[in-house]
Amino acid sequence: MTNILAILKKEMVHELRNKKSSLMLILFPIIMITILSLVLSSAFADQSSVTNVDILYNLNGNSTLTQEFMNMTREASKSGFNLIDASVTGINPGNITDTGYACYIQLSGNGSDMVLYENTKLSMEASITETMLSSFIRSYNTQTVIRKVNPASINKPVNFPEGGYVQAESLQKERAPSSLDYYTIAMLTLFIMYSALSGLWAINSERTQKTGNRILASPLRKYELLAGKTIGTTLVTIFQMAVVFIFARYILNAYMGSHMESIALVLISEIIMSISIGISISLMVKNINLASSIVNFVPVIFGFLGGAYFPLSNMDSRFLNTLSNFSPIKWSNDAIFKVVFDNDFSQVVNAVIINLSIAALIFAVASLVFRREAQLK
Repeated sequence: MTNILAILKKEMVHELRNKKSSLMLILFPIIMITILSLVLSSAFADQSSVTNVDILYNLNGNSTLTQEFMNMTREASKSGFNLIDASVTGINPGNITDTGYACYIQLSGNGSDMVLYENTKLSMEASITETMLSSFIRSYNTQTVIRKVNPASINKPVNFPEGGYVQAESLQKERAPSSLDYYTIAMLTLFIMYSALSGLWAINSERTQKTGNRILASPLRKYELLAGKTIGTTLVTIFQMAVVFIFARYILNAYMGSHMESIALVLISEIIMSISIGISISLMVKNINLASSIVNFVPVIFGFLGGAYFPLSNMDSRFLNTLSNFSPIKWSNDAIFKVVFDNDFSQVVNAVIINLSIAALIFAVASLVFRREAQLK
């Protein structure tokens, strides 16, 4: 235990003295969180409300339907529909798809017939417009029948639906992540994977600084060396990521929920895995350049498959979604997102087991091929 504590202390002091490296692992995630959350904020915006749906209309004649339609346009404008007279724009129904308008409404036959031309490029807005018109037509037809039965009501206008024609009701009541929330979690788990470089240099530094001979001459066992370096580097990385987390939550105001212990458990298990990968690759691959290339390549692939750069579900690829299951970042992200936004802890244990299993497996392989005399010189 004394030897482990000595190695642990030595690694922590060495890592903390390297101020350039420590600042980079703290500043880079903060910069990436800030930039990505600002640039891609529109991709995470709430699109459940109806706003600024532009619609063209052309009226022929002056029938009751025409009059009621004009009443409807004034009411619909309060719900986010912008109905514009087509004669002002000079646009015909045939080229509606080449414009930014969702629909073209044509009232013909002395104002008794209504035809709707939809812009297929704006299918969602066109569908909403069709729903709005259907509501109007049902109200108009109902009033027409009533007027035939009770002519005294002939001068009463159509009663439009109170509160607008379209009302959005979310089926998912839980809070959805904003771009800041998403990239705070995504960048934390991504840069934790890059902390494998710290594990790599924990071993390689003994070679470059020519301190390997002193370790070889000491009565140090293999497990004591590996345990001391792993724990020491892990503690420093925990401190660095904690600074990033605190900054994102309290300075940038990212939402992280109220279950910090579950989030910390997942992140710490990933840190242990990443440091283990770095140390193990350094032990198995003596060529420093090759080892560095491998360690730099792993976070890029795992990060992409784990949704670090953008939600992989947006690509609508079954192959990539299946392949993402091989990324530990994906499991860590899923676990944290469920805890923060759904209060669902079902994935926490899975993520921790996967991270620690990978760490144990790669450490076991590295221990089998590790020979102190060959690897620390």
